[in-house]
Amino acid sequence: MTIISRYTPVLFPVNGVAPTNTVQPLFAPPPSNGNESEVDDGEWDSSAPTTFEYQWQLDGVDIVGATFKTILVLAGMLGQTLRCAVKCINRYGFTVAFTVGIVVSI
Repeated sequence: MTIISRYTPVLFPVNGVAPTNTVQPLFAPPPSNGNESEVDDGEWDSSAPTTFEYQWQLDGVDIVGATFKTILVLAGMLGQTLRCAVKCINRYGFTVAFTVGIVVSI
């Protein structure tokens, strides 16, 4: 793809791709009532510097406001499947990878 600037007669080549996940994210310790779990970003290939965003989910539904690297596991989560979406972003785009879902226990 080439971008043509309307302000200058210069062509700007756009070379690069969104990040690629090479090792799935995971979180530890396993979710249990009253404990805090933290997501590990996994490993990514990227042609540019990256940043990360997080979204925790219960049974596949976003937990409102749970957008940090860590989450406090509460009693109301017992028996539900917890997972985290890790979004890796570079200047060319983004890719989302999910942790394996784990059922919250006591």
